[in-house]
Amino acid sequence: MSSVHDNEILSYEIDLNNKRIVLHTLYESKSLIEHTDVIFDGVLCHMFEHQLSGSIILAINEYELEYFF
Repeated sequence: MSSVHDNEILSYEIDLNNKRIVLHTLYESKSLIEHTDVIFDGVLCHMFEHQLSGSIILAINEYELEYFF
C-alpha cells in the first residue's frame, strides 16, 4: 500500500449499499504528483464533521470492533 501521510483529500464517495467508503487523495511535491484512492470495505457506520478544502491525512488507524464498545 502506498503511504497516504500528508495526502490532501480531494473528495470521497460513500456507498451505503456496498458498505464502502473511498477517499480520493492527492500527494504533490516538487518532483511527484500521485493520486491515491483509500478504500474502506465492510463499513458499518461513519461520521464526517466539518469537511474543509485542503484537508490533509495525518494517519489512518485500524481497530477491532470491540475497541468501540
